[in-house]
Amino acid sequence: MTLTSAAPAGGFGVTLTSNNTAATVPASVTFAAGATSATAAIATTSVTASTVATITATAAGVTRTAALTVTPPAATGAATLTVTATGRSGERVTSSPAGINVAVGSSGSAPFTTGTSITLTISNGRDGIWSGACSSGGNKAKSCTFTLTGAASVTANVQ
Repeated sequence: MTLTSAAPAGGFGVTLTSNNTAATVPASVTFAAGATSATAAIATTSVTASTVATITATAAGVTRTAALTVTPPAATGAATLTVTATGRSGERVTSSPAGINVAVGSSGSAPFTTGTSITLTISNGRDGIWSGACSSGGNKAKSCTFTLTGAASVTANVQ
């Protein structure tokens, strides 16, 4: 926090409040004599969605507010990948790391840790046209690699 002029002899006290339990402030902060800035530690709690807390500072009949946004921790954990295989019968689409093993004419799903690089491959060295979260742009390719960032779907049209 800053003052427009130096704090008087004996210091200058400022009362603090927060309108949201996601951000807890000390009841007050004191500027040392002659100081124009002071620091107040704000404790935050874990939230599931971005939450705005209004921090209010009051002193000498003057009130100032500031918005503090508390954000949830980065998403971690598992996301589901669903693969649909169409086209030439008798072939399969598998994944590395393991989890997906889908016969042409069907779909299958598996959980993977978000941030995982996944390579999908068609059996017997066959080509396919990949679309969805992993795309070959309409071109034939034996495999398709992408990084899973959330729930995703991929279709392999086996040639």
